[in-house]
Amino acid sequence: MVKVTTKSLGDKYYKAKGVVQSVGKDSFVAKVKLKTPDEVEGHIIRLDQEYLETVIPAIGKEVLILWGKHKGKIAIVKKLHIEHYSIDVELKRDKKVVEKLPYEQVCKYVD
Repeated sequence: MVKVTTKSLGDKYYKAKGVVQSVGKDSFVAKVKLKTPDEVEGHIIRLDQEYLETVIPAIGKEVLILWGKHKGKIAIVKKLHIEHYSIDVELKRDKKVVEKLPYEQVCKYVD
């Protein structure tokens, strides 16, 4: 799950949340299917990563690891380090705890 951080598309898209459908060959532009708010639900937009931020869920919720050694794995949020913009997670499959991942490395998992 990601959030739109630019007003360049208009107010109705600003802070809208959606799911990344695909990423361009250059790895900078994402195709996002919006989920909220209701007025933009189902809309598909393409945005540079500069205008998107990952959504960090509450403790106990699922995240998807986006890059690095555990890329593509689903994990459970264990602890937020707000002052360091990082997160501790437990990998669902093998129960291993991974500490202090930067916020940018994970996002809310939507099945």
